[in-house]
Amino acid sequence: MSAEAISTRTLPERNEERAAEPEIDAGGASHVGQRRSANEDTYLIASLHRSMHVVDGTEHVRPGAWSLGRGYGTLLMVADGMGGHGGGDIASQSAVDAIANYLINVLPCATTMVESLPDDTRSSLHGLRGKLSSALLVGDQAIRIRSKSSTAHDMGTTLTMAFIAWPSLYVAHVGDSRCYLFREGRLTQLTNDHTVANQIAKMGGDNTSESSQLNHILWNCLGGGDDSRPTPEVLKYTLSAGDAVFLCTDGLTNELQEAEIARELSSNATSKEICQRLIDLANEHGGEDNITAVLARAGQARPT
Repeated sequence: MSAEAISTRTLPERNEERAAEPEIDAGGASHVGQRRSANEDTYLIASLHRSMHVVDGTEHVRPGAWSLGRGYGTLLMVADGMGGHGGGDIASQSAVDAIANYLINVLPCATTMVESLPDDTRSSLHGLRGKLSSALLVGDQAIRIRSKSSTAHDMGTTLTMAFIAWPSLYVAHVGDSRCYLFREGRLTQLTNDHTVANQIAKMGGDNTSESSQLNHILWNCLGGGDDSRPTPEVLKYTLSAGDAVFLCTDGLTNELQEAEIARELSSNATSKEICQRLIDLANEHGGEDNITAVLARAGQARPT
């Protein structure tokens, strides 16, 4: 299957026929890169039951190799910490931990409530957008509390989160890590980059060159040392069997073109193998930053 990368949010057409819930193959990988001395990225993959079953993640979230199985949904997170002097890894880990602990209490309630609704009203889980937005604010508060006892008072992190409650995909996001949808060989960026350069462009300002420092300055993140609070971007999409959800930090997208990412996502390898291959490629291109990739693919429908 040929891979065509696109950067707009015009999604490829999907089959409108309601399909059975498919198997979800999810995996991730992270690497310090070629220039940094420490990895300040954090990722988490979990299956939500009445407890959270950690499937994969960076070291502090106890990575494992378990099957996702059935549950309330699949949770994916990537966070790219910043702050230096150990502050970046503290920020990303604190945010992921706090958000996961919050969501384990609210997501099963939201998904259980919707099971009693008629089929034609199940397209949105009741109140879930607000809960995901609140989760990012919880992560922001966790960083601010940790910063008070740290020398890195300006530490912060990006946070991009995807929650799959089949067939719905919810995305909550701040910063310039990204969430993509890969459908029928086409890669679509779902999130906006919350950089100053992108904000200027949206306001009709002059185009900023790729080399501009404004491309690396965030106006929206968790923590960050000032008094402003994050403005979460919360999105909802409908998935079809065969779709893939891909999350990554800018250490990957700064090194690889979307066509290169799409080509690797077309592989028949496992999700974890694909993520590792993408990280290897980013390192081959220079690996200027920490690199993290998380992939969840909806395969064949489960037998009923």
